Amino acid sequence: MKLKSQILLPFILLTALMLSCSKNKKQVQLEDRLSAFVENTNNVWAFGSVDAMAILHKAEYKQIPKAGPVIEGFVKELESSLVLKNGVYFALYATSEEQQDPSVFGLISVKDRDSLKTVMMQKGFDFDTKNGIDFAQDGDVSFAIQDDVFAILIQNARVSDPNALVAALNKCGLESKDKKVRKHAERKGDIHVTLVPENTSKRGLASLNPEMQKIAIKMAELQKDSYNDVSIFFEKGELRVEMLPDPNEKLSSLNFTLEDNSANIRTKLGGGKPLAAVAINLDMRAIQDFLEKETGYTLLEILEMNKVNTGEIDLFTGGKIANVIDGTAGGALYLKMDEFGGMLPLFNGYADLGPKGKEVFSMLLANMETSENMIMEMNDDYLKIYSDSINGNNEITVPKSCSTFGKHGFTMYADFSDMDLTMFDLYGPQSMIELVEYVNIWADMKEGEMVLKLRNKEVNVLKQVVDQLLVLFENEISNLGGPGI
Repeated sequence: MKLKSQILLPFILLTALMLSCSKNKKQVQLEDRLSAFVENTNNVWAFGSVDAMAILHKAEYKQIPKAGPVIEGFVKELESSLVLKNGVYFALYATSEEQQDPSVFGLISVKDRDSLKTVMMQKGFDFDTKNGIDFAQDGDVSFAIQDDVFAILIQNARVSDPNALVAALNKCGLESKDKKVRKHAERKGDIHVTLVPENTSKRGLASLNPEMQKIAIKMAELQKDSYNDVSIFFEKGELRVEMLPDPNEKLSSLNFTLEDNSANIRTKLGGGKPLAAVAINLDMRAIQDFLEKETGYTLLEILEMNKVNTGEIDLFTGGKIANVIDGTAGGALYLKMDEFGGMLPLFNGYADLGPKGKEVFSMLLANMETSENMIMEMNDDYLKIYSDSINGNNEITVPKSCSTFGKHGFTMYADFSDMDLTMFDLYGPQSMIELVEYVNIWADMKEGEMVLKLRNKEVNVLKQVVDQLLVLFENEISNLGGPGI
């Protein structure tokens, strides 16, 4: 018996391996085809994937009153012909640099081609078959089935091309050679998007004046072969967004953001416990030198080209933004109960000044109307403005959940944990904020993250949002005098 097991074991392992490869084959093909499309298409703004089934299950779609069974039936119908668990892969692209709104191209694995075609025909779509491709079109939306792939194209109405989907599928059939593009196509999330800054920088190029067009084209060229990944995850009591830049070799050597593990901006901002706060910690001289070297213009000159009046600031500073601000700045928002029981918003603001900063801000503030409740301090090193002397000194109190505040190039948080938001009688979509405990964001040149934490930690964030939307919908129906759900 032992000998028999030893003889069968290699065959069992081989069979399992073959089944595993067969199971993952279609998913790999989608990633390859998406990569090939991106590599061979100009003006791709973004590409990625959506784990549609994971999103539906996390929203507990079957439990949605009345709509749940309808959605479940629709999903089952799709699953009879499509492999939804492999995800939906997509790309957003423009047919020209002048196009403002992108076309959307999608790919889904096919389980049963004949079944899919039958379902689509029952929905009223008539298919034509040519060169092995089943094709149907309804206005700006077209569908195609080729081998084990179902393709969808939603085109911009002004540039609609009846042959665009077949052309896109032909590109998907080419060999994918760019390992960098393939790596980004493989990244996962409930929703994953890879942005292509080289192409998004050229969006709306025709609407820019000639000088700004030159700058936009130059900045686009600098970002060639650079990508920015954004992955969204829906978890229990939490929405998490991960940001991961992937710059080209030249840009990877640059760093415009500064780290400050001591988070000195907290002391500079003053005291108290803010409801929300934001801070930047940038190397303004590095930004200034980069812009001048690569574009031939200072930041202030670029602002002037965009009809931002920099006035006498340019004269004071020689066009050097680093002469005005030194790169560290922040603001904090507080709420204070007034004598009538209402909530009074208060603020603190702080900025490190450059060598000409005091002169510039003295000039600007002299021409501004300021509130008698606003307290201002300024010297050669900093400008500090606050609306309540209670919060003007010491160090702000930051919740532990937002401990990254002030430590990266950009940080921001809003903390509602000590507040009963229902007291504000928020109505409609605004009432969704009642679910939130805090939101915390941080980012630098290497990575970033946003976490939105809900008060209920036990239920998936999507389920909570769906439930809240149902309540809003039911209230709207009640207000109209109709039957509730």
